[in-house]
Amino acid sequence: MTNIKLEEIPEIDNLRKWALARYYERYDVLFEITKQTQRRETAFLIPSWITDPTIRKRSLRFLRIHSPQYLQRAFRSLRYLTYDNIVYFNIYKSVATYKDGLPFTSLKLDQRDTTQWKTDAVKHIIAYDFFLDIDAGDHNDIKHAHKSASMIIKLLNTWDVPYSLIFSGCGFHIIIPYKYFEEYKYSFDPKNENNIYKQFHKIAKYFYDMYSEMVDLGIYDSKRLCKIPYSLSHYLNRSYVSWAYNDLNEFDKFVLNDFELKNFIGNFNIRNRVIHVFNKNGNVDILLKNVEVYFNGIKKTTISNR
Repeated sequence: MTNIKLEEIPEIDNLRKWALARYYERYDVLFEITKQTQRRETAFLIPSWITDPTIRKRSLRFLRIHSPQYLQRAFRSLRYLTYDNIVYFNIYKSVATYKDGLPFTSLKLDQRDTTQWKTDAVKHIIAYDFFLDIDAGDHNDIKHAHKSASMIIKLLNTWDVPYSLIFSGCGFHIIIPYKYFEEYKYSFDPKNENNIYKQFHKIAKYFYDMYSEMVDLGIYDSKRLCKIPYSLSHYLNRSYVSWAYNDLNEFDKFVLNDFELKNFIGNFNIRNRVIHVFNKNGNVDILLKNVEVYFNGIKKTTISNR
């Protein structure tokens, strides 16, 4: 008899869609999601495993979502969660924060015009978090991603670096809020030599070289998005709740199946759970110094080998 892993067995699609719709009816869920979209771009993206072009074209970026009520309105207007039409979509937010948020645009696809914002957006950035994406690729490698994240956060704890820790659905995000980098005066202009995206790529490359090749190095630009904690992450055979940790013991005991959508229908409440920052009174000084020492060492080695 062939051994089949649980995650390889498809859930009955109608039941999963029913659970999806029920999850996004919950006010505690909508409230926690919209707390994170303030003055940031919100995007609804169709998962890559859906190949139907008529569905794929329903991905939508550059939304201003300012309240739970408006988020519900967007779901209805875009016909993502109607009685006769449930669409799998993932919710993202911009890594950047904008001074006045995004301008309101129509929820009617044929009336949307975001051309000017795409050109001007970088001028309005007032904050940009450091975002480390430890990507498992697929769920068969999730234990390796967890081990990689464990090694990196152990180092961050040793150096008293502030960070948030999030299960993304198929990997882990480590986020250092921008306020801990503010004193370094990095530029948000990609054309500036001292731009923040170049610096953050260097930090990520340090973790890639020293700890894990699961670190995604291709995500450092001004328009980058990241998964919103407490939203759903949909994959071919399963849906998972993206989860922000406020207890490292909980992270240490990570089991993938615990975050399946079916476990979050019923008696639970995430209202006011917030996004916890570990070592919130720390700083990034030691991290940045070690990154510089590492790359200066590579540069000296390269020069000496010429």
